[in-house]
Amino acid sequence: MSKIPDTPKTKYNHNDPFRWVDSQWEKFMVQQKEDKKLIRQLQKDLGTCTKNYQYQRKQLEKLVLRVPSKYLVDGIDESQSSSFDNNQLDLFEDK
Repeated sequence: MSKIPDTPKTKYNHNDPFRWVDSQWEKFMVQQKEDKKLIRQLQKDLGTCTKNYQYQRKQLEKLVLRVPSKYLVDGIDESQSSSFDNNQLDLFEDK
């Protein structure tokens, strides 16, 4: 017959027959708290990354609108790449 492994005294239950079960439960609860903390941190990081990605995408879209190029956008029309809009010149005027 197998022997129950030696475990330290548990915090909540001091009954020897259930000491191993209590120690496993405590390990589980500690791991669960750590996992929940990690999940909250990852959710916060994901929100930050999403905001940064959206900001950079908007900046790139503005750049593409200001400087049309067939290298920045796939499938751009040749007539659009050679012409420019007067509104683009207004961006560089001193006001």
